[in-house]
Amino acid sequence: MSSLLLAGCGGNSDELVIVPIEGTVRYKGEPVPDLMLNFQPVKGRPSWAITDAQGKYKAVYTEDRPGVLAGECRVQISLKPATPDEELQMLEGTHPRQVALQDPLKKYGGTTTGLVLTISPDRTTVDIAID
Repeated sequence: MSSLLLAGCGGNSDELVIVPIEGTVRYKGEPVPDLMLNFQPVKGRPSWAITDAQGKYKAVYTEDRPGVLAGECRVQISLKPATPDEELQMLEGTHPRQVALQDPLKKYGGTTTGLVLTISPDRTTVDIAID
């Protein structure tokens, strides 16, 4: 009985192809720091990343495993979690980054994002332009 229960739980993670991707996010040709990226594959668990001060990111699948599931995925983009002062500015609509990135955040944020990537093992550098 327990073998039946175990067989139905999750599947074999060795069968998954996780690609350790990294890259740079640019808006109007300039690197964009402090963005949160959510990589949502058609099937399977999402991955995430946060851009650093130079707009560079490294995707995380699990705490101890970098990467994104191979295949097609939608990428949702938002500002990284804010400090209390930044949150107040965002509520007031005066946060400078929120204002500057308003159009791409609208276009690529949420479940209707138009940004779709194909992740493959032969391409581990994936630069993203959000123009």
